[in-house]
Amino acid sequence: MAVDHSFESSLLFALEKLGRREVSLKEEQRLAVRAIYDRKDTFLCLPTGYGKSLCYQTLPFVMDFKLSRSGNNL
Repeated sequence: MAVDHSFESSLLFALEKLGRREVSLKEEQRLAVRAIYDRKDTFLCLPTGYGKSLCYQTLPFVMDFKLSRSGNNL
């Protein structure tokens, strides 16, 4: 699977905004954020302490970055 540089850039932007650039998302976290980035309905069910909050915290920045680059207002 090819690397989507726009998604990776969005995610890096979000982590920088949160002051957590050194953090690497687990595969399940990355898949959840990516699904929302791709505008798919998403249900995230992960164990306690697995990092759901990080997913929720990154989403506004990921989407802001995406929308600012695409010129969309949605």
